[in-house]
Amino acid sequence: MVHRVRHEKYCKEVLKKIKPKVGAFVFDVDGTIKSSSEPECLPLELIKKIVSSGKFAAIITASGVSALEGLAGPIGKLISENNYSIPVYFGVANGVALYRLDHQGRHELYNYSLKIKEIKNILKAWGIVMKANKIKDADLVERGLITFNEFLKKDWGKYIPGNYLSLSGKFAGKCFVEKLKATLVMPKNEVFSQGKFVMVMQEQIDKVAGRGKYIIEMGDTTFAHVTQRPGMAPKLFALKRIIRELKLKKEQILTFGDMPFGNDRGLLVDSRLPYTFTNKDLDKSNITNPPFILPESEQTPIESVYRAVDFLLT
Repeated sequence: MVHRVRHEKYCKEVLKKIKPKVGAFVFDVDGTIKSSSEPECLPLELIKKIVSSGKFAAIITASGVSALEGLAGPIGKLISENNYSIPVYFGVANGVALYRLDHQGRHELYNYSLKIKEIKNILKAWGIVMKANKIKDADLVERGLITFNEFLKKDWGKYIPGNYLSLSGKFAGKCFVEKLKATLVMPKNEVFSQGKFVMVMQEQIDKVAGRGKYIIEMGDTTFAHVTQRPGMAPKLFALKRIIRELKLKKEQILTFGDMPFGNDRGLLVDSRLPYTFTNKDLDKSNITNPPFILPESEQTPIESVYRAVDFLLT
């Protein structure tokens, strides 16, 4: 507890220091600005507050087409209805596709989709890992299975081609496939180490589908996402493109995430930005190095992000 208190106290000082400099906020979504445990925290309201204050906002989420439907669409409508001149940048599938949302619509900046043959190779590697390690359906995180079985009931025709959807249907909710990524339900950590699962999956994908071409990253303790690897971790790739688009100094760009050593590593650690923030505890002794632990994030992780943004904007 003393460890966290020291980190949080230092973070407060950092927030005070950078308040006059802030030009842009870059967020992960699930676990950072959205959670079913804190339903009062609304991402759309957060983005509205930032853009209406004259600052830039960007989102890089592990979600794929569901994010385009559920969050990018409303953000685009918000910008159009209020005729905001400031765009919002929106990365999906950990950033393997990136869009600029402005009053003229949604503009694709790049898209690293997977061909159906690539998806099949990824699923082949997954099948080998499952069989070799004797991971059964009952060993998988139940919440993930429920989520994907619900996904399979929805009409994704506008977003996902039928030949991709048919691959998902073969696996009874154990995975969900779209053009940008293949998402796998993780094994329960107490049954089979999730860290080991990601490691052996990466090794097998490299063998079956090609070394260095694809990357598997934990989004949380329920899902792992496999995407193309555009020369580096995709969230870092998206962040670098956003930084070029914004033409701001690195000291003006703040990033927020909940998985500093998972799929948010590119945002929080590998970016080497001076001001990165997390709402999860970190086992690090040097409180002066980012990512900085947000105050009170242990009690209210999502609200701690909103509170920090409010402080920086007011």
